[in-house]
Amino acid sequence: MKQTESENLISTVNTNVFFREFTFSKNDFKDIDSKQELEFADNVVWLEDIFLIFQIKEKGIDTSDNNKWFQNKILNKAVKQIKSTPALQRAPMNSCANVS
Repeated sequence: MKQTESENLISTVNTNVFFREFTFSKNDFKDIDSKQELEFADNVVWLEDIFLIFQIKEKGIDTSDNNKWFQNKILNKAVKQIKSTPALQRAPMNSCANVS
């Protein structure tokens, strides 16, 4: 999947802060059963047994209702995307941050 400008920026920052070896921005894969193309996350930083998972959402200048945009894009979409990440589904609940 093509990266947005914001995703490229986060990837660059994470690469410079955490080093390239620990930062992953090409996280597309294909489901074995359904053959559907999926994305693990927009960016991931992997430090031993810690994953920092980034779901990036861009807000257009023409968006007039900031609260509605935040509710829809961040609380509804991004949080659900992070919670559905396969690594989080297998992790013990006490090792996951509750973001909702």
